[in-house]
Amino acid sequence: MSRRLGSRVLILPFKHSVQADPKYAERTWDSLKEAIKEICKHNTGVLSYEELYRNAYNLVLHKHGDMLYNGLEDCLTELLDQVVRQVAAHTDSSFLEKVKQEWEWHKVSMIHIRDILMYMDRTYVAAKRKTPVYDLGLALFRKVFIKSTLIYERLVNGILGLVELERKGEEVNRQLLASLITMLRDLNGEQEGEEIFYDFERRLLKETADFYYEEAQLQLSICSCPVYLRRVEQRLVEEQDRIQSYLCVNSPSELIKVVQDELVTRHMETIVDMENSGFVHLVRNDCTQDLAIMYNLFHKVQGGDELLRSRLKKEIHTQASLILNDVDNRDDPIRWVEAVICLRQKYMNIVDDAFCHEQSASRNTSMDAWSLDTCVDKKLLQTVNDSFEWFLNQFVRTSEYLSLYLDHRIRTDFRNASEAEMENCFEQVILLFRAVRDKDLFERYYKQHLAKRLLSGRNFSEDIERIFIEKLKSECGYQFTSKLEVMFTDIRTSAEEVEAFRTALDDPQSSLNGIEFQVNVLTTGCWPIRNQPAARLPLEMQRCCQAFEKIYFARHSGRLLSWQTSLGNVELRAHFPSRRHELQVSTHQAIILLLFNHHDELSFRQIQEETGLPQNELIRCLKSLACGKYRILCKEPKGKEVVDTDMFSFHSKFTCKLVRIKVANIMAEKETEEEKRETQGRVDDDRKPQIEAAIVRIMKARRYLDHNNLVSEVISQLQTHFVPEPAEIKRRIESLIEREFLERDNNQRSYRYIA
Repeated sequence: MSRRLGSRVLILPFKHSVQADPKYAERTWDSLKEAIKEICKHNTGVLSYEELYRNAYNLVLHKHGDMLYNGLEDCLTELLDQVVRQVAAHTDSSFLEKVKQEWEWHKVSMIHIRDILMYMDRTYVAAKRKTPVYDLGLALFRKVFIKSTLIYERLVNGILGLVELERKGEEVNRQLLASLITMLRDLNGEQEGEEIFYDFERRLLKETADFYYEEAQLQLSICSCPVYLRRVEQRLVEEQDRIQSYLCVNSPSELIKVVQDELVTRHMETIVDMENSGFVHLVRNDCTQDLAIMYNLFHKVQGGDELLRSRLKKEIHTQASLILNDVDNRDDPIRWVEAVICLRQKYMNIVDDAFCHEQSASRNTSMDAWSLDTCVDKKLLQTVNDSFEWFLNQFVRTSEYLSLYLDHRIRTDFRNASEAEMENCFEQVILLFRAVRDKDLFERYYKQHLAKRLLSGRNFSEDIERIFIEKLKSECGYQFTSKLEVMFTDIRTSAEEVEAFRTALDDPQSSLNGIEFQVNVLTTGCWPIRNQPAARLPLEMQRCCQAFEKIYFARHSGRLLSWQTSLGNVELRAHFPSRRHELQVSTHQAIILLLFNHHDELSFRQIQEETGLPQNELIRCLKSLACGKYRILCKEPKGKEVVDTDMFSFHSKFTCKLVRIKVANIMAEKETEEEKRETQGRVDDDRKPQIEAAIVRIMKARRYLDHNNLVSEVISQLQTHFVPEPAEIKRRIESLIEREFLERDNNQRSYRYIA
């Protein structure tokens, strides 16, 4: 018999006539049910896990998986019903502990049951897409036990009650709380109605809000601001510790936010405005630690930074107004600037020490710059800077006073000062100068005072002067200090000219009648000097000037010399009956004193006629000589004021212990109103070509521009030196249109460059 290749042979299974026990499934399940009950009662020592696993395996293998799975669910439900009644019978003192115990036992029991029914988990449950055995046990525990009316409310209220007790200062079982809250989180269902943990979180947040609302009301009524702030800080630390220890909530930040809202956000204005302890009190008394706590609390809540900035700005304006309104400060430039520096340093120290994102135990941040380390709150720092900028530009004499202060420190305080002290002084002046809008006005005053220091030659140090000029150059650029550099060059070349003059003289002593003659030759336009008619010099001085002119013109042809007697200094030998003195006076004072070599008494008008001095200058000189500390002249009638009817005579009874006497010219250190208007006028005249140059530069590059944008760009270009007024810019535009550099467009609001 043959068989074709590729044909299939069918092998049928063996059939036997043995019949299965029809009650096998029921009996097997009954044995498994009893075993599950024993496991739940923790009587596992009498069970054979191998036999139980085999029985469960056989049930599933013989298509009884439904019976096994449903029976398990019914059995666990029945057992949990019994547990609910047992646990509910416990008193409140042991209720939570019993819930925790039943939860722990239930998890252990479900592990054993899962091991027995492992085959059903792998086959039946997977095929039917049922809930795995262990997860089914947790779901039933949640549904039957936790959500029972006898358990759930008592459980949640018990947990919240313990949390409240701990917040009140009592000691509680944190381990128990951690276990129960973790249980609620593990049993949380994904479907609506099963979100027991989310419900617990909502209730926890509400209870927290209620607790801290009441606490805030109580503490605010009895505590000062620093005490309240420290209490809040401690509360936040405690809540953070609870979160880490047992409040295993899904959103810890939400819980902290509730505490912050109730203790800080709701009461921010009440806290900062507390009388005798609020923000103003802390700032005025330099309570940096308390301010740091306030900042750290407010910085983390909405609106906190804005409130602190507004209060800080208001306080700076208040203190600045006190300085502005203090007559003693306003009349004394040195005192005024020192008050401003002290005030600014105070607030910068507060910003550095208190208003930082990260506080450390020890910090040595330098306070010598407007911008500090990255940890400093930049917006609060900017608030301080903006407030002082407003303050400094409110006072019209800020530029003048800054220059006077600097002049005073250089002439008097830096004789024995260390380099660090000088650097600190210069840095403080630069910081204030940086906030001044009219920097060109400061430049003019500084040049005036520098010129006096350079020309006097006394207490002058080129090294000290150059340190500050380098800082100005770094701040404003080379163009700002170019003329100042020329002034130093003139002083050096003047020394060379005088040396050449003396060398050219055959006999300096006889040629100059024994006068030691010193001249400074200054470059016109670089020195802040107004060309004024020279006073009538005595014959001896005239001869010296003529001798110098002769030699100078021989060396430099084509140059002109204009003598400025108001800037000179003279040393005179004065013979009094008591002794001889050497007087250090100005040239104009010397001219007046030399008149008394030939006259015993002169009237005001006679002196004016002989000297040719303007009345104001003559009054200043005579006041210094007759009414000052050293009264070289006598005045009739006596008094502190000089009028044009006074008579003057040589003070023959003058006595002084000093041989060398410096007679200072009595004059206001600050400008008079007339001088101030004159200075402002010269500054305005200097600004006009600068504004026009900026307009031409912009229009040459842009060719066509509307009025508003042109004004904006001009201000942007010039603001490093001064802030021009829009009205003045408009006048300069009109002037350029008249000179045919620009022309108006048809709409009259735009301009075109045509030059």
